[in-house]
Amino acid sequence: MRKEKLLLLLLPLLLALACSCPPDEETDTLSLSPEARAFVSYTGLETLVFEAPDGETLSFTAPRDEEVGEDRLCTRNICTEVSFGSPSSCEYTAAENRRYTYFTANNESVLDILIYTGQNERNSTDWYDALQVAFSYGTPSTSAHHIIKQRFTGTLKRDELGIARYFAELDSVSLNGQVFTDVLQLQEGGLAVYFQPNKGVIALTSAGKNWLLRP
Repeated sequence: MRKEKLLLLLLPLLLALACSCPPDEETDTLSLSPEARAFVSYTGLETLVFEAPDGETLSFTAPRDEEVGEDRLCTRNICTEVSFGSPSSCEYTAAENRRYTYFTANNESVLDILIYTGQNERNSTDWYDALQVAFSYGTPSTSAHHIIKQRFTGTLKRDELGIARYFAELDSVSLNGQVFTDVLQLQEGGLAVYFQPNKGVIALTSAGKNWLLRP
């Protein structure tokens, strides 16, 4: 009877151990493509100064400079536990990302630029490189993505990537009397971001003003 009671006491522990998934396993690393690296010209050491027609300026610096990180992109499920929530583990590729987060001195405005590698669908190696830009001015904020490069043959499922908003692609736009060509535009409410490939953010809109990047 004692052995039976002991087995009954140990049964939950044995079941938990038997059903426990191993940790995620890194099987590969993936660097950003040269096209993605060149899509922005930032180092994180520069000061970005934007000027409105009335001479007022917004000056941004990046306290953390350039931040190099990685995303875990699952390429194959290893197992799924048979329990509430079904936690799982997978083999993954460690994909490089680079982030540049700029703040004004009073921290009321933030400009966050991220280049990263995404996955066309889970458990695949159908990679794409993309840009994400977020801008906040006080309480209002907005963000959008742009696909820089598709790194596989086949169809990129843009509507199934979980991306809420993409940049509009403009041949040209006039801002404060200046014409800019080949521009990505994010516009939501009273905020806007204008981005030129292989350069960076060239203009912002907030507080009813267009702020142009000083040369």
